[in-house]
Amino acid sequence: MKSVVPYFSTLSSIDEFQSEGCSVDANANAITQLHISINKINCCYLITIMSKRKDVIEDEHVKNGDSDLSLESRVVSLEALVTRLTSENIDLRQAVTDLRTELTQYKERIEQVQTPVAAVEHNISLEQQSLNNNIVIRGVDVTENSTAADLHAMKVGLE
Repeated sequence: MKSVVPYFSTLSSIDEFQSEGCSVDANANAITQLHISINKINCCYLITIMSKRKDVIEDEHVKNGDSDLSLESRVVSLEALVTRLTSENIDLRQAVTDLRTELTQYKERIEQVQTPVAAVEHNISLEQQSLNNNIVIRGVDVTENSTAADLHAMKVGLE
């Protein structure tokens, strides 16, 4: 099976994820879909920033009369960039809100899956502990080297 991580940056759907040879079970589906959603938003945001960043920052420096590239002037330029992007109807706030809503839904789905799994694991742990206690209490340890007398002693101990 292929590794999951390298595909998050290029995949756009669960179907595409599965067609790449990766399995998606019920537990991993929510997490995988969340990563795909995050990457869709990140890719859109980064493509927009990267395609405009250099010229926009230089333009803002010229407009502001800044000749230096100090940290403070870069922050001002980036603020201007965000203002420009939002004025071009690129609603980053809505994208983040949508992502948070999706994240909440996926967390709820994951909790719904994890709660029964944790309960089963707890029950198995209790059963294993009970089994271990029974063997210790009766003082019989059955191994591949146990003799017939050992097994008879165990049978008598269980009766």
